[in-house]
Amino acid sequence: LREPFLRIRYLHSSDSMSALAAVSVLDSIAVSANPDSVWMSTVSNLGDDPETATVLSTSYFPASRLFRNIPYLQDAVAPLAVGQSGIILTDDGVYHVIQLVDRVDTGTVPNMEWIVQDIQNRLLIDKRKQMYADQVQRLRNRALAEGLLEIPE
Repeated sequence: LREPFLRIRYLHSSDSMSALAAVSVLDSIAVSANPDSVWMSTVSNLGDDPETATVLSTSYFPASRLFRNIPYLQDAVAPLAVGQSGIILTDDGVYHVIQLVDRVDTGTVPNMEWIVQDIQNRLLIDKRKQMYADQVQRLRNRALAEGLLEIPE
């Protein structure tokens, strides 16, 4: 890995009591037999956007891409230790509850499921570049054959 990958538990809520209840759940699930299922139940009951919270809470993400559109959340996650949780109140009255579940450091050999999307994106970009180069070559050959293009020597 070229950067750390993080796994978090996350939800946001516009209700302060729901956010406090979520923090309480995070503090207590360490002793639970299945903390992820307890958290998913909490997300569906207390979170404003359970779908987003579920995605963010079930996968590893590169640290630079996690909350990249919300810098204050990215800054809040960075100093957390594994197992540590926090609550962030934003200017617009939304409470964000975050717990760092796991951190996989730079230099670690990644699990394929963590990087498959990145590999697919890179392959797609390479394919598009090759299609563009092929099209340019076809147009060039056609223009040469029709005498519409002169190449100086």
